[in-house]
Amino acid sequence: MQAPFIKIKENLFINDKSVFSYDTHVADINGKEIIEIAKFSRTTTRHIGDVARFIGGQVKQQIKLQKVYFFKYEVGVKCLPSNTLSNKTSQEMSHYLKAGKTYLQALCMVRGEKIKDQDKQIIDQYLKSFGNDEGVQLVMDLAKIS
Repeated sequence: MQAPFIKIKENLFINDKSVFSYDTHVADINGKEIIEIAKFSRTTTRHIGDVARFIGGQVKQQIKLQKVYFFKYEVGVKCLPSNTLSNKTSQEMSHYLKAGKTYLQALCMVRGEKIKDQDKQIIDQYLKSFGNDEGVQLVMDLAKIS
């Protein structure tokens, strides 16, 4: 099962360790580092910087990345994957990610807060994909004490 998307801003999402601009995978997250996978447009470069600020990290500049052109959408289009958390829950995730929690720990932490029922369903469905309630509970407990 695919991890829930966190909405950073319009057409910008993170999904565990991947950064998506519109529906294109443009960078990876490694701890507090954002690593571009190619060179894209100015908007995408700005999006990658927005993710770095969202998680309290920095963009790792890579040399000699190949320029990728993608003009899949018209101006003004809005993308929203079906399993995207609400803006409020996404902002709560930001606080935990900036504090150094892993993506899974942050999900477990926001799950324990007052969030929309739809967000709880998205998170619960993802956590159930691990198939082990004890393991999920351990992650939640470790997230609280670390």
